[in-house]
Amino acid sequence: MTIKRVNFLQLGRYGQLGEQTYRNQFEERFPFREFNIELVKQHGSGQTILAFDPSYISKSGKHTPGPGYFWSGCAKKAKGGWR
Repeated sequence: MTIKRVNFLQLGRYGQLGEQTYRNQFEERFPFREFNIELVKQHGSGQTILAFDPSYISKSGKHTPGPGYFWSGCAKKAKGGWR
């Protein structure tokens, strides 16, 4: 699978709207939290769980428990633990 970057010019060329329309819409704020809550209310089973993924938080090698390596999503590579 090839992942390509899409820009506003391409959206305007191949989409249904003009380039400037896409640019203007991306500048508007969107209430993601409220949208997701409403989506879960309408389509959820009534049983929900909330999860938090702190993988974007940078880790210091001296404070990482245990020696070894861990995957850093920010750096997109394995980083070493304390030595």
